Amino acid sequence: IICAHTTTMARVFVILAALVAVAAGAGRSVTFDHRSAIIDGKPTLMLSGAVHYARVAPSDWDRVFALAKEMNLNTIQTYVMWNVHEKIKGDLRWDGWADLNGFLKAAQSHGLFVTLRIGPYVCGEWYFGGIPIWMRNESDVSCFRCNDPVWEREMARFVGEVVHKVEPLLYPNGGPVVMLQIENEYGPFNDYLVWSVDMARNLTTAVPWNLCHDVDSCTKVNNGTDKALCTINGFWEEVLPPSDPHQPSQGWIATQRKGNPNQPLIWTEDQGWFDQWGVAQRVRYSSDQVYGIARFIAYGGAWHNFYMLTGGNNYGLMSGGDVVTAYAPDTVIDYLLLPHQPRYDFYKKFFGIMQQIESDLLSNDTPQPVPLHPSSSSSSS
Repeated sequence: IICAHTTTMARVFVILAALVAVAAGAGRSVTFDHRSAIIDGKPTLMLSGAVHYARVAPSDWDRVFALAKEMNLNTIQTYVMWNVHEKIKGDLRWDGWADLNGFLKAAQSHGLFVTLRIGPYVCGEWYFGGIPIWMRNESDVSCFRCNDPVWEREMARFVGEVVHKVEPLLYPNGGPVVMLQIENEYGPFNDYLVWSVDMARNLTTAVPWNLCHDVDSCTKVNNGTDKALCTINGFWEEVLPPSDPHQPSQGWIATQRKGNPNQPLIWTEDQGWFDQWGVAQRVRYSSDQVYGIARFIAYGGAWHNFYMLTGGNNYGLMSGGDVVTAYAPDTVIDYLLLPHQPRYDFYKKFFGIMQQIESDLLSNDTPQPVPLHPSSSSSSS
């Protein structure tokens, strides 16, 4: 009798847990239109900063998220480094510095959304671009990031593992994850890129997937649909005439709107940049960077991400190429996880204003800002 009663109670608890999970995600949705992301039916200005959990100690995650929230950001972006989770083939780790779900839950506890860039090639100035070194020894593999059947098998397996792991934390299921990325800065259009997007969408369509940086290839993958959101990386360029579709600029905006008219304008990497041994340090002035952000928003941009918010550090000899230990130290939060002043307060004020006028910004359909420079015709008259 006791055993039967215990079994019955266990079943009741399982059912109750399932009902709680369903209730947590009830009515939650992530969609988009040509103007912005739409969270639970509300047009939302996504103000984001990148934090790589493999570069910041788990004990410091809360500290960084609290600073992000205080700075008036509402989103965290992160890469999934395959070689952090599967150093040995078949031995997947999700604990300690590899505690992806712990990172996501910590971000959510601070009221932050998350965009998850799965790759599994991520670049990120990370050792081997995140690909495990054992992939080089796979028999019969002829190339990476291509239509090679061995690569596709292993890529699909790992991406599937990640999606399965984070599925309870996708936004419609009650978690913070509002967008997933497949591949990373992939240039040419080919069958592999189409396969990558289709493979990813077969795993889940609970939240949108994106392809970053090459608008031409992404547009061809979509082929009149919105299978993947097409996003841009780089530095703002005030290009005149607006003809460059490969950097954040009027040219990219015009190309994106023409090729993917139902998608919002998303800037996935506004780079703070990284330091390299033997190379002069790159420094970005806050006035220059905020100029680009303001122009992007003025042209209708509705999703901006600092790459990085904090670079943290490269531990265990995992930096890629000749990148120094402190990854991207010239960012809003430095590699010691301290606010980079006066830059931090400057952006805190700017994004606070953006949040205050969010509804006014997003209620304007395809803004047409006045050019800051005279046109050739007006200057000659």
